[in-house]
Amino acid sequence: KNTNQQHEQQQNIARSMATTSIIRVGLIGVGLSTKVFHAPFVQHLSDRFKLVAIVERSATPEKSVARDLYGNDIRVFNSVEQLVNSKEIDLLIVNSPNVTHFPYAKLALENGIHVAVEKPMCPTYTEAVELIKIAKEKKLILAPFQNRRFDSDFLTLRKLIESDSLGEIVDFTTCFDRYRPALKGNGSWKEEVGPGSGILFDLGSHLIDQALVLFGEPESITAFTKNVRGLGPKELEDYFTVLLHYPSSSSRKYPLTVTARSSSLSPAIQQLRYEIKGTKGSFIKRGIDPQEDQLKADPNSLSSPSHGLEDDSIVGYLTHINAEGGFESQKVQSEVGDYRKWFTALADAINGTGKVAVEPEESARVIRIIELSHQSAREKRTVLYSEFNN
Repeated sequence: KNTNQQHEQQQNIARSMATTSIIRVGLIGVGLSTKVFHAPFVQHLSDRFKLVAIVERSATPEKSVARDLYGNDIRVFNSVEQLVNSKEIDLLIVNSPNVTHFPYAKLALENGIHVAVEKPMCPTYTEAVELIKIAKEKKLILAPFQNRRFDSDFLTLRKLIESDSLGEIVDFTTCFDRYRPALKGNGSWKEEVGPGSGILFDLGSHLIDQALVLFGEPESITAFTKNVRGLGPKELEDYFTVLLHYPSSSSRKYPLTVTARSSSLSPAIQQLRYEIKGTKGSFIKRGIDPQEDQLKADPNSLSSPSHGLEDDSIVGYLTHINAEGGFESQKVQSEVGDYRKWFTALADAINGTGKVAVEPEESARVIRIIELSHQSAREKRTVLYSEFNN
């Protein structure tokens, strides 16, 4: 047998010998992230995970929102430190404010606990690199939660690009606009100025990650950020436009510009999501993946056959050049969105039978782009990707 066959045989033996155990999970807080983006999946995938603990700072032996939501068997801790020191979990999902991602993830990793962490993985690239180093040294899984790689519209778009339906992409616009004319005023950390705060970290993490998945690292970045509503601290950005520049090269005949944009002051019934132009056609998509709204309405919607299915009212349109040189337009049925794939990949990685859906190095690259975007906006100039940390 050749070396490749022997290696493959050894891998198959290792997979068959790997014990698939139920992964004990701890979550932080009882807010939207826990109730919509994490607990429903952990409980739904009961053959892989078990929700055993939640950090709830204000909980008492007599009163706990976590126990009200998830039953009296849930262990409730008043701090992340208490949870980590309890040794009762195999996986900590760090779904707390962005500024806490680094210290909480580091604490868990140093105590031998696997970590999944909400985007952005950390407020700084330097911190992300340190977490990656610790995880590798400890032989632990570090999994960034870039869930919108599994949005229905992004899956549809990837399929169109990979099938060459659009030809070579020359212009790519991705948006995450909202109409929020007032601050929520509920004391949310998202409305405060600090490390990892602002709409570029919040929503730009998704848009930039998707662009990097499709096109890789850009040559340069031009960015604009502002407080378009004039609400809260002046430094609290609620708008950004980030341009990623890709020149023509040996692998790319035409230069490409990626525009990633988000505004909190965008009044529209159906917000623009994607507008892509290629040498063979174009694609326009409005509306947003339905999974978040479905889970907000019913955390048990994962069991519904309609989960992740987009409504026909927000279907995308593909325009292509026909044989006669004219244009033809057609509806494109969206793929089914499914964040479960991120969680099942995480379980496989922890059990040694697969890889995470998003490598931490990929998420660190997103943070690098965000930091360069802030530099570009601050210095009012285009910055080279290679300038980072120089």
